[in-house]
Amino acid sequence: MCIRDRYMSIAAERCVPIGDVSFEDACMFYVNPLTALGFLLEAKNRNSKGIVHTAAASSLGQMLVKLCIKHNLELINIVRRDEQADLLRKLGAKHVINQSAPDFAEKLSELTKKLEILLCFDAVGGALTGTLLAAMPPGSSVVVYGALDSQPISGVRPHDFISFGKKIEGFWLGKSAIFTPAELPKAIESVLEDLRKGGATFKANIAKRLKLEECSHHILSYRNHPTAGKTILLPQLQ
Repeated sequence: MCIRDRYMSIAAERCVPIGDVSFEDACMFYVNPLTALGFLLEAKNRNSKGIVHTAAASSLGQMLVKLCIKHNLELINIVRRDEQADLLRKLGAKHVINQSAPDFAEKLSELTKKLEILLCFDAVGGALTGTLLAAMPPGSSVVVYGALDSQPISGVRPHDFISFGKKIEGFWLGKSAIFTPAELPKAIESVLEDLRKGGATFKANIAKRLKLEECSHHILSYRNHPTAGKTILLPQLQ
């Protein structure tokens, strides 16, 4: 069922006043920015000196690069293509590894040990999750928050759990308790304040603005070029 209404009723505590933040920025201010902030908070809570992040050229990944630089946290960015690596390096990323390289697992293992990184956020799943877990140091956790691969997680070695104390976990912002009731409003306001000042950290690039009836024709294009920027739907466009 599809409902298209001009107004709807919702509990006041679930509303966020956006002030002078534009509607276009406001429609993207919540999930990616708060997920990125949640990743930083999780690293701090787990005493990890950094983060490994897959699908790192995404909008969320680009935000994470900027946040980790700001908070002096090590970040290993994992991408699929060299042009994605170039994009992240232009943002200031120090550590970028192409997962398509034959020595990918070896490089990741060396770098995580050197930087003492015990936490990985994986947006891909599939066989990559097992590769990540095997490459991480003892006591590490791979937190899966996406399924870009669409295949079941595989390649997991039992002794990584038994002998090395590693874990695979899940993360979904909607059900996460990463922010306390006192921390969540502060996190939201920090994002909105950044957007009011131009969005140096949290502003997402908009690649296309579409009318509602154009949506189905552009889904494949977005899937093939997800790092080009966000596509937003504007039903009022003529």
